Amino acid sequence: TGKMPMENFKDPGRKGIFACFAGRDRLALLPDNSVWGCYLFYDLLGHLPEHPDYQKYCFGKLPAFIRAGRINQSKAANYRDLRQDYFFTVKQELCSLCPELKNCSACPVVAALATSRLAVIPDWTCRVKQINARLKPLFAGLY
Repeated sequence: TGKMPMENFKDPGRKGIFACFAGRDRLALLPDNSVWGCYLFYDLLGHLPEHPDYQKYCFGKLPAFIRAGRINQSKAANYRDLRQDYFFTVKQELCSLCPELKNCSACPVVAALATSRLAVIPDWTCRVKQINARLKPLFAGLY
């Protein structure tokens, strides 16, 4: 219908708390005809229908999705919870307590591919992002 944009072209350089827009203003159709908020969720859960998070994040098969004529809001709500301030590290430290929160953005699924738990950020990711935040101003004029 043209009511949903194909891609979110918002400026990724803006400051603020990172939120994953999967399932909110974008969807992904995967080879098995399933509909997800983002193709990365399929990479993580798409081959494991018995996984408890599969039903939380999969919008179903395309024909049923079309027949419904609307997005399942309870599933979309699960995607809304994917905000950086709700994430935590492997050591159970809340990202909301980090002084670098507004400068950080980690994809919850990419983190899950490393930690096997959705929105759990590996410690090495935090260290790399903190180093990058400290050094980025030094290289600002070079790019």
